[in-house]
Amino acid sequence: MQQSPRLLLLSLLLGGALCVFVTDAENPRQVDLFPVSINVEAVNVASSLAVASPLQSVQVRVVTTEDHWDRLTSGNFRAFVDLNGSSARLQQLPVQVNVRGISAVRVVETIPGSIVMDLGPFTRKTVPVASRLVGTVPLGYQVGDARHARDTVG
Repeated sequence: MQQSPRLLLLSLLLGGALCVFVTDAENPRQVDLFPVSINVEAVNVASSLAVASPLQSVQVRVVTTEDHWDRLTSGNFRAFVDLNGSSARLQQLPVQVNVRGISAVRVVETIPGSIVMDLGPFTRKTVPVASRLVGTVPLGYQVGDARHARDTVG
């Protein structure tokens, strides 16, 4: 009777190990480069700053099972650069990638792992709206007065 709990525990451990082994053999995990580039977005940009450089895209190396691999799309990944606390200058920042909408997928590498970003001060300028006739008016037509919804834009 005293050996029964130990035997039960051993049986459960061996059963669990066998289940993991069989599952892995039937649906093995694979590590591979996802074939589609993921666009990087800038998050937490201060209201006084603007991103002055174009944002790159990255590639991701993921580990997952074969059946999850077949269901992966670029929409399952979100690549971003966190600009919280950044100042207006050229800087190299790490790219972070989240997996969403699918379980049992893990990003093991981001290529490139960081990108160079140029942050500049955000400025607003108001400019007047003006119309200018370019070319000639076709025969039978006349140029009327140009009207604008607003006198300035900014």
